[in-house]
Amino acid sequence: MTKPHLYRKYFTSAEELRLAPIPENDVSSEINLVRICLARYLESQGNSLPADLKSQVTALHVKGAAASTIVGLIRTQIKAHNPGTELTRVIEEALDEARIELNI
Repeated sequence: MTKPHLYRKYFTSAEELRLAPIPENDVSSEINLVRICLARYLESQGNSLPADLKSQVTALHVKGAAASTIVGLIRTQIKAHNPGTELTRVIEEALDEARIELNI
């Protein structure tokens, strides 16, 4: 039996396997939720770009926003468990750059 997670009921069996080793009350659940949602989105898009430019821009924005969210959650996880590390500084810089590029 897998541990209860807030979003467990929305995952497929394969996705649940990815969540099984994650401790409860850990930001990793949210990180994996966004990763799984992004993977579902990318699978739905396939290998082709949308036909019109507006849809291409929207697709790029969705991917960028998801990546930024993942980085923010990873940053939170690292700050909670390993504050003040070099990795924290690098993630902060990357997140700042992403925000500037995405105008968020």
